[in-house]
Amino acid sequence: MCGITYLMSIPVAAADETGLTMKVGQATALVAARCQGRPVLEFSVGRRGRLGRADVADIQLNSLDGYEIKTAGDSLGRLPSQVQVYSLIFDRCWAVVAPNHLDRTMATVPGWWGVQVLDGQLQPVRPAQPAPCGSCRLLLGLLWKPEIMELLRRLGEQPDRNSTVISLYRQLASALGVSYSPRVQTTQPDLHDLRAVVRWALLRRQTELDRRHPEQARWPGNTRVLAPWPFRPVPAGTAT
Repeated sequence: MCGITYLMSIPVAAADETGLTMKVGQATALVAARCQGRPVLEFSVGRRGRLGRADVADIQLNSLDGYEIKTAGDSLGRLPSQVQVYSLIFDRCWAVVAPNHLDRTMATVPGWWGVQVLDGQLQPVRPAQPAPCGSCRLLLGLLWKPEIMELLRRLGEQPDRNSTVISLYRQLASALGVSYSPRVQTTQPDLHDLRAVVRWALLRRQTELDRRHPEQARWPGNTRVLAPWPFRPVPAGTAT
């Protein structure tokens, strides 16, 4: 199992006609419909989702945005731990909350988190700013073993298919000049290359899912265009 449930690429204009709102919840549908890239629902964080699932992830070429949604009946009990994890993974983070949760949310999330109020529509409170730091370990945990091996090959490394996933994570981190230590929180500029290849791998995964299910690949935009490799040159003998 992939660990990620991706939105079945339904055009925004057709959401009500297809019952999308009823299937995934009005709040999630509203957020997903306004994503700038590929919306992914119930986005697993941590290896095999051990650290939870963001309600929506918006995968773009230049940003990976995470959305946590709290409707009126939801509890905010897990919000502090979600903030701690998501802040180390996503390029930008958003809290989308019902009006009754706004004050407590504003007191809980960092100032660089974006906040929107869900009151029939999405009402902006403040925009999201880039995350100040991140975790190499958590970012690499978003990827599957074949994806790590492909990234290593594209970076000119020679991964051993018999290596453990952790060993491959360490090899990729070393190739990109970042620390894999769980105790290290790396500043955003130092994570630039790692974040770029993670987004590339996630977009490539979504493109492959679209190709396997062409009848579902109808989200606005050209879903057939493969994300360009963020580095040049591509090592000789590696297909683009």
